[in-house]
Amino acid sequence: MKIRILKEKLDSYVNVESENEVLQSEIDKLKKLTEMDYLPNDYKTKAASVQIRDQTNWNDEITIDARKFK
Repeated sequence: MKIRILKEKLDSYVNVESENEVLQSEIDKLKKLTEMDYLPNDYKTKAASVQIRDQTNWNDEITIDARKFK
């Protein structure tokens, strides 16, 4: 039972991975065609936690710690 479920999930993962490669290839082709070298979603995210946020200057300053989430 569990092996069948794992095989189905693996097949699903392979399909998603393949689709992702095709879509990335299409994006690269469209970038070349339109001479774009940047898209709004071309960035990497990094998790961080808020350490300090002063309530009197709520919109002015925030201190974060990104080292925890490496």
